[in-house]
Amino acid sequence: MKEKRILHIMSSYGGGISTFIYNLARSAKEQNLIFDVATYSDTPDIFDEIIHKTGGAVFRLNNPKREGWQSYSKSMELPLKKYRYDAVHCHVSGYRAWAYYQLVKHFQPGLEKDFYIHAHYLYPSEVTSRSTQYKRRIDQKINRHLSRLPLGCSLQAIDSLFGSQEHGARVVIPNSISPDQFMRAPEDQQAIKQALRRRYAAGNQEILIGQVGRLVPIKNHAFTLNLVQYSQNKGRPLHLLVAGEGPLKEQLGQQIIQKELTDSVRLLGRVSPIEALMLGLDALIMPSFAEGFGTVAVEAQAAGIPVLTSDQVVPEVDLGLGLVKQLSLETGEAVWYKELIKLIDQNNKVQVSNQARSQAVHSHAFSDQAACAIYRQVLDYQISRFPIE
Repeated sequence: MKEKRILHIMSSYGGGISTFIYNLARSAKEQNLIFDVATYSDTPDIFDEIIHKTGGAVFRLNNPKREGWQSYSKSMELPLKKYRYDAVHCHVSGYRAWAYYQLVKHFQPGLEKDFYIHAHYLYPSEVTSRSTQYKRRIDQKINRHLSRLPLGCSLQAIDSLFGSQEHGARVVIPNSISPDQFMRAPEDQQAIKQALRRRYAAGNQEILIGQVGRLVPIKNHAFTLNLVQYSQNKGRPLHLLVAGEGPLKEQLGQQIIQKELTDSVRLLGRVSPIEALMLGLDALIMPSFAEGFGTVAVEAQAAGIPVLTSDQVVPEVDLGLGLVKQLSLETGEAVWYKELIKLIDQNNKVQVSNQARSQAVHSHAFSDQAACAIYRQVLDYQISRFPIE
């Protein structure tokens, strides 16, 4: 198998994109792949180390808005002059991807034929202005023009960012996980649950739930806070742990105070490794307005934790273990609370075994090894369609 060097371009570290690259990199050597990463933000040692293990490096880009186009161009020039690439995987889409494409074409002529754009998210489904709809159509056209194949984390994400591709080429590269990290003996997981409750002072009657992801409007943390507030006069109130960073952190902190939830909601910031949190929860909640995939839902199921999501989360996240329930946000907090309790009680009565959960992750191609094997086939022009049904 020929060694191939891939340049990944991402805007910043800390969300689903960096997680996707990190998880894929864990199996890159098995597929004889080297990953370099170009990004505007600093990256932690744990990310740098996994990239270095592939034989690659992390390059810091200068932001053209703050430091000017010439400074940005020179920073992008560094990896393109230092290494000869077999492909460029751009995790920035639409008109923003155009500059990267042109620089790739300039510094390594011919490489633009192996330029890929990855759909990591969905456009919100609500009706928008004509100007926004027009901009989306332009971005879709740009994505189709620049990317050798439509790639994405789900069929819905691909169709959203590239336009409908029902009968054309499109490849889903799963947002993968390492399932063994989420497997524990029942007595060990129970000890983790008890320790997490003690750490965050969750009462015996409280339901310990988590919401994991960037603190941005599309994740709909406001709904979760309303749900926790609704539960406070119930026999089994909710205790919420919020993991993630983002621009809404200060606003969420103020809302927690205003709603008098300081004893029931904790903002944890970025949590790593995530299984340290996931294994201790009673349930995960995802009331997102839109979600390209939702890797945390797969991680929760791998840990044996039930997941309650909005119907805007793509159905591919369901491993078929009876651990996922989807609801419309319009049903309101009362229905969400009732269904959440039902889901948790059901899981407590009949827990899914480690073996069944591991098999489900592998059979859906959500393991790092399976996802990286698909990725290698894309790079080798061996497949042009791979939907996850």
